[in-house]
Amino acid sequence: MNKFITILASSALACSIASSNVLANIYVGLEGGLSLPAQSSFVDKDTKTKVKLGHSPMFGARFGYEFAPNMAAEFSYTYQPKYDFNVSIYHDFAKGKTKVTGNVMMLNLVYNFSEMGGGFKPYAIFGAGIAKIDLKAIDIKLATEGLDKVSEGIASALRAKYPLHMPATKAEISSVIKDIPALRIKKLNANYFAWQAGLGVTKPLNDNLNLDFSAKLQVTHNIEVKSDHIDAQETVKRHTPGVITLVYSSSKIKKTMGVAEIAVGLTYKLPY
Repeated sequence: MNKFITILASSALACSIASSNVLANIYVGLEGGLSLPAQSSFVDKDTKTKVKLGHSPMFGARFGYEFAPNMAAEFSYTYQPKYDFNVSIYHDFAKGKTKVTGNVMMLNLVYNFSEMGGGFKPYAIFGAGIAKIDLKAIDIKLATEGLDKVSEGIASALRAKYPLHMPATKAEISSVIKDIPALRIKKLNANYFAWQAGLGVTKPLNDNLNLDFSAKLQVTHNIEVKSDHIDAQETVKRHTPGVITLVYSSSKIKKTMGVAEIAVGLTYKLPY
């Protein structure tokens, strides 16, 4: 009986030690900073749409486990609440702005280098996962100058197509176009493959709490933004004398986007 109790106590102690060793390797972290587009502006080669992106604040959380000396695996979540998304078409005659939000979830591998002077310890991180991108829909009307030029362009093409008739005039076309959007950016809510790589440095504040500084490149692949725009050529092609019918064409902007994340945070290692 005493032997059984001894074995049971030894097993419980071993399990307790093993559990403590596991818990001692677990850490959690919080961070905040800025997310800056690596390419802040571009022109889509297919639609000729100009796009300009602003920066966004970012907030992140991490949960990790140190499975080997200097090595850790972690899950990270990053929230990027507000990128300004500026678009323009027709030589800037139609311009508008909406908002993009990012929610990024990654599985990361972290390698901790040897300690530097002053207690600072550098690390490298690489991860892959999913970026959930949300974009608010927006309707964009032509500005006054753009309205004038687009109306004149359609009217001129109609006069050339119907030289013996009285096609719609510039004023008539303008009266129709001014009240409807020249460009409709559609709502986006989709998941895309994403990866990140970066470097950082950590500084112990006490036995369990570290101050962290990091810089990461985060890349989201093949984001698709769909839109409809007034197609002047098709409007002229399908025109029936006496009836003004504007024709829209659908298009999409497909782009792989990278952002630089600069963050400061705290990491807490469980005290076991």
